[in-house]
Amino acid sequence: NGDWEIIGIEHPDFIKERPYRVVVSDVLDKKGSWRHVIKGADALIHFSAVNPYPNATWQESAESMSHTFNVFLEAKAQRVPRIILASSNSFFCC
Repeated sequence: NGDWEIIGIEHPDFIKERPYRVVVSDVLDKKGSWRHVIKGADALIHFSAVNPYPNATWQESAESMSHTFNVFLEAKAQRVPRIILASSNSFFCC
């Protein structure tokens, strides 16, 4: 019905032209400018990864988890009612 808007949050190093509004920020920054974007959101869809491939280092994997943690904590604080999480098909183990 046209009563919704898609707003992307993109890391400054990975900006591309998108068919929707983009806020440039790094979700690793817990107090970053990205936080205002989710205020009043009906839903949040999270795809963030530092390196989404199986060759990711433990450091990259930890940063990806920090992305998720920061976004989820802020979504909770902003009372976003729905979160969709997309994760890689990779599993890191021993």
